Formats: sequence, structure tokens, C-alpha cells
Amino acid sequence: MFQINALLPTDLFLMVIKDLLNSEAEVIRRKAMELLGWRLQDPRRPVIQETLFTLLGPFTSILDSIVDDPGTSTMTQERQLTLQTALFTLKLMARQLATSYVAEFKQILAKVVALVTEGNVTNWAVLGSLALCAGELFALLKSSVLSVLPQFVPTLIDLLKSQFNVDEGQKLSSEVPSRVLVPAAASSFAKFVKKGNHSAIPPLMAVLSSSLVSSADLTPELSSFFLKALQFRSDHSDLDLHEVSEVESSVIASILTLSLKLSEAGFRPMYSKFFEWAHRGNQPERLITFYSQVIDAHLIAHYTHSLRRLSLKLGEALKNLFNLFAGLFIENASELLQLTNLNVEPGGYFQGDQATTKTCLLVDSILASLHVVFLHDSHNFVNKERFACLMKPLVDQVGY
Repeated sequence: MFQINALLPTDLFLMVIKDLLNSEAEVIRRKAMELLGWRLQDPRRPVIQETLFTLLGPFTSILDSIVDDPGTSTMTQERQLTLQTALFTLKLMARQLATSYVAEFKQILAKVVALVTEGNVTNWAVLGSLALCAGELFALLKSSVLSVLPQFVPTLIDLLKSQFNVDEGQKLSSEVPSRVLVPAAASSFAKFVKKGNHSAIPPLMAVLSSSLVSSADLTPELSSFFLKALQFRSDHSDLDLHEVSEVESSVIASILTLSLKLSEAGFRPMYSKFFEWAHRGNQPERLITFYSQVIDAHLIAHYTHSLRRLSLKLGEALKNLFNLFAGLFIENASELLQLTNLNVEPGGYFQGDQATTKTCLLVDSILASLHVVFLHDSHNFVNKERFACLMKPLVDQVGY
């Protein structure tokens, strides 16, 4: 295709590209960008600036589409490739146009810098392409955009440091055996908790998660560490609930990583340990951790955000297989729904300033766990006895 397009006169080639860039098919638009980029790198085929400038619109529209629909770490590979191709081609266009159309490219630079600095784009490949495009524009526009540098450079440095830490963490988890890494992670976790450096715990758990590659990683030491880490909520019952959830979510993510590598025979005793732990020591906050879903305390009034907890995460991942283990907590869930119903127990289940909030969290957690069980019940898990056990406390909760 490149050889065929090389035979087209430049003006005709650009007219064809302009039409293709307006296609509804993403793969066609991306191929048009690739062809344009190829032509712009051929010094033997100069392009008239005025004609090339007419193609700028579709590329600025792509930048606007990133603003309207921010990229995430889970964007499709096709979408990622299109954005990277567009940014690379835009950079090539800037080399021929920026010095003649300074005002227009200053506006483009402002959009690119905003995308990098505002933190809405989390896909590292797209972020890298945005940063390279911004660097090219800074070099071409020179002193006319010096005022933007203080906004861009600190964010770029933070991104580079962050990526370096991620790369180092992945290298560490792949090269250090889990028998060495688990005690080190446990020690670091304890130090972070003691110093109140809670923001350091999620990256630590991410490194540990990367090291869990098989069922052989489930050792008594790792199980013990998970239980100590899950104790964070109970040991910090007066801490801001959002901060607690951030730490707890990272611990649960590691548990989930390991759980998906276990057989039924390996998973059942581990899950039983979590259940037994949740009911020891008269610490009701442990039940919030064990059950499924916790709604962020700051957003409870609007019901706009939720943080998944242990049983819900496991249930969502295992789907109908989860019902092989869910029988463990059905009777307990029924009892807790009664104890947390203020019509039945006016004194409440929790104590302290956050008692009502914690009660809501626990009820929502239990209901979310039951929802997963009902949703994936394809083997008559909810039999007559379990239905009778759950019906009255669920109806009473609705009545409240």
C-alpha cells in the first residue's frame, strides 16, 4: 500500500487522506494517519504547508476526544494504537507547520499539556506519546511557550519517577523469591503502619501481588501476613474510612491475585481462615472487611462510589464457583442482618461516632455478597432451608 500511495501526486494524496480521516471506521482513520506519517518522513516528497494545515482538524478532534472520554489503564488495544498513531503523526505535522502557525500549535500544546498534567489519562503508552508530542512542540515553538514549562515539567518528572518505581517493583517481584519477599513485605507493612505512612502500603502490596505466580506461594507465612494486614481496619477504627479503604483494597487485591491461582482444595481452607478470623475477638470491624462491599464514607449520601471488599471481590472473580464456599457464611449473614436492623436492635451493632456509618457499610457488604451468590446460582445453592434462613431478615431490612 505504501508503494502505491507513493505514486500519487502530493495534492491528490492529501485529498485522499483528508477523506479517509473523516471515515467512521477507526481502523481506516488509523491507516490514513500511518500513510500521512509515512509521506511526511519522505524528504523527496515535500508537502505544501497550506494543504497540510487543512488536515489538522481531525487530529485536534482526537485530542478533544481524549478530554471527553479520558483514557484509562483498561482502554482497548485498538483505541490505544489509534491515539498513539495520531500523536506521532501530529508531531510530524508540527515539524512542518508549527513555526508558520504558532497560535494554532500553542493551542494544541495547551491541550496536550492539560492531558498530561490533569491526571485523567492513566494509560502509560498514551501518556508517553503525549509527553513526546509536548516535547516536540516545546522545541519547535521555543520562547513563545516558556510560560507553560513550569506547569508541564514537574508533572513529567513525577510521571517518570512513578514509572521508574513501577519498573523497579516489577523487577524486584520477578527476581526475589517469595520466601524472601513475604517477610520483607510484612516487616515493611508494620513499619509503614507504625509511622502512619499509609500511602506507601498500596505500592508495597502491588509488588507482593506481582510475585504471586502459583499455588506454591500460599505458605503459612503468607497467610499469617494477610490476616495481619486485614486487621488494619479494626486497629484503626477511628481513622478516616476512605484512608482505611485505600489500604484494605490493596491487601484484598493481593489476596485475589493468589486466590485465582488456587485449586478448590487450596482455596477452601484459606477462605475458612478468613471467616474464622472475622469472628474472633469481638471486633465487628473485621466483619466489614470479610464481607463484600464498602461504600466510601465520604460519598455514602449520594451512593456514587463503592470500594469492593474481600468476599465480593472473590465472588466476582470466581462467579458460580464461589457458591461452593458461600455456605460458610449464610447463617452468619442472616444473624448479622438482624443485629444491624435498628428496629430489632435499637442500641446498634457498632459503638462510637461512626457507628451508623459502619452499620451501613456492614449491611451493604452483606447484601452485596448475597447478590453475588444469587446472581451466579446455577446449581440450586439457594435451597428451601437457605431461603427460609435469609428471607425474614432481608424483608425486615427493607421494612426499616
